[in-house]
Amino acid sequence: MYGTEAVIRNARRTISRACAAASLAMGAVLMLATGALAQTATPTPTATATATPTPLPIQPSTLPSGQINTAYSQILSVASGGGTYTWSVSAGSLPGGITLSSDGSNQATLSGTASSASTSTFTLQVTDTAGDPLIRQQFDLTITTLTPNITWSNPADITYGTALSATQLNATADVPGTFSYNPPAGTILHGGTAVSLKATFTPTDTSTYGTATASVAINVLKADASMVVTDASANYNQASVSLKAAVSSTTAVNSGSVSFKVTDGGGKQLGAIATATSISNGSASATFSPRSIAVGTYTVTATFQGSTDFNTTSASGNLVVNQATPSITWPAPKSIPYGTALSKAQLNAASPAAGTFTYTPAAGTILDVGTQTLSVSFTPSDTTNYLSNSATVTIEVTKAKPVLDMATTTNPNARVTWLATYGDASVTFSVHLASSAAVNDGSVTFTVKRGQDTLGSVSATVSASDAEASFPLTGLNAGTYAVAATYSGGSSFTAASNTAALRIAKANPTVTWPSPADIVYGTALSETQLNSQVTAGSNPLSGTLSYGPAAGRVLLPGNGQKLTMTFRPADPTNFNTVRSTVLINVSRAPTSLFASDVTATAKQRSASLVAHVASTATVSAGTVNFTVTSSSVTVASVSARVSGGVARGALSLSGLPPGSYQVSATYAGSNRFKGSTGSATLTIS
Repeated sequence: MYGTEAVIRNARRTISRACAAASLAMGAVLMLATGALAQTATPTPTATATATPTPLPIQPSTLPSGQINTAYSQILSVASGGGTYTWSVSAGSLPGGITLSSDGSNQATLSGTASSASTSTFTLQVTDTAGDPLIRQQFDLTITTLTPNITWSNPADITYGTALSATQLNATADVPGTFSYNPPAGTILHGGTAVSLKATFTPTDTSTYGTATASVAINVLKADASMVVTDASANYNQASVSLKAAVSSTTAVNSGSVSFKVTDGGGKQLGAIATATSISNGSASATFSPRSIAVGTYTVTATFQGSTDFNTTSASGNLVVNQATPSITWPAPKSIPYGTALSKAQLNAASPAAGTFTYTPAAGTILDVGTQTLSVSFTPSDTTNYLSNSATVTIEVTKAKPVLDMATTTNPNARVTWLATYGDASVTFSVHLASSAAVNDGSVTFTVKRGQDTLGSVSATVSASDAEASFPLTGLNAGTYAVAATYSGGSSFTAASNTAALRIAKANPTVTWPSPADIVYGTALSETQLNSQVTAGSNPLSGTLSYGPAAGRVLLPGNGQKLTMTFRPADPTNFNTVRSTVLINVSRAPTSLFASDVTATAKQRSASLVAHVASTATVSAGTVNFTVTSSSVTVASVSARVSGGVARGALSLSGLPPGSYQVSATYAGSNRFKGSTGSATLTIS
């Protein structure tokens, strides 16, 4: 391969030289031709550069590793182009015991026996016959230590629980040193096939030998286990019972699962299989639901499913289901006022078992005031699986105590804030006395306060549990007041009281503001449009009126423009600020146009045409078109913009003979002004 590369390399050099010679010859021919054509031209020599090819690298580019005290030999080569080559180490050094040799060809040899383990970095240089370096290339040469030989056979099978010892951990080496094992001696392996054991050997002579490892496989057989099931008992329809078993072996059992199955005398499974998924020190328990299993004795079969470390085993025990005493849930009833008949609200005992409740006293009984005992007897429908049971509770019977509800007559049970408006003559207070019986005696007093000041009170007799009274509002300003209602009590009822509020809202003044008539642009707003009236009842109300836009404002043309008024009362304590809006239409303002007569001489180049446009406001927008006619024939025209009510147009008189002409002026109008026309006379002398 390298010989072929050398041939290619020499061929490239030959081609390069031939190209250079041809280039020189072509230059000479061109110079002669140029001299014949132009005697004054001087030819310029042409320089030709010859490219030097890049040398190929030393092969191989990396060196194989060697071993200490072992003969090493590696041939190196470069592509040959002929001649003599010199090989040398130009930087670094070879490993001790390794030398570089060459016979002057394109090949060299690294050989020898290394005396120590190391990695050496050095640079090899190859020069040609002329002594010019062809290439310098860096190499790494690693000398490694020797690997000891380890002998270790697969150990015989063991049973789970057997600790690893020298019987299994018995590897040997052909040189002195020490072994370490993983797992170490004393380890108890879990059951399994071909469990890996690893040995690491460290030689005594670490300068000559390296660390070595070896692995073997061992089979760990499962251990036998035994089991004992603990007898259990439960009551009929009990939610759950704990089933327990103990699993033992040569070592503590801490893995696997135990399933519990309950069967009757005929071997029929009852309920679901319960499984203990966790075993701790051989103890396993699972929760079993004996619901709907009749009273009797049943067989519990526990099966240890085995695990990685233990074989399967099973055992049996008993589950005894006894008659259950049905539970009775009967919350202590809340106290009731005298006059309340016993009902399901108090006689509401419950049991998860079907059966019959018998209460003493019975429903409908009215109890005396004081602490009373209620009792119940429960007879189950299923007397095979359930026993009878009973329970008692106490109830407190108090005097009737009505609840005073602040209310309106339309909704007598609603707590409210009574509402009124400043200026109202009175407000009606009403309350309802809620009780176990109708209240028909006693009275309710309504007291109105603000802060610590009492502002008045009224009373009303209670009839059919309601009381209502009218309270005058004369002298009360707008604001919120406290209202206390107090029931005096009666022969069968305790006193009661409650509080609410009276809120007197500010009055809204009445605004009268007729929609104003249409106006034209230029008309300033005045009392004609801004003429609202504010009253309280039928009387004028003092305060401040403000308008937007304000008086004097000139509105732009447009329909439905808003005029807004704001009234701020002089008495803000009792009256609200009010706002009102009306709409007004503003049309464009009409205009009138006056055109001035014009006289000129035929010698003038032009004449000035002037039109005055007047309206309710100064016109400064739009255009006036001037048309000049003679015998109804248009002979000239000019346009001018209106500014400050005047439009001036320069009319060229070129081509107009002396005479009298009619001038028509037309204002087209704008977004604020309507159009208009006028006429004048142009006289040219």
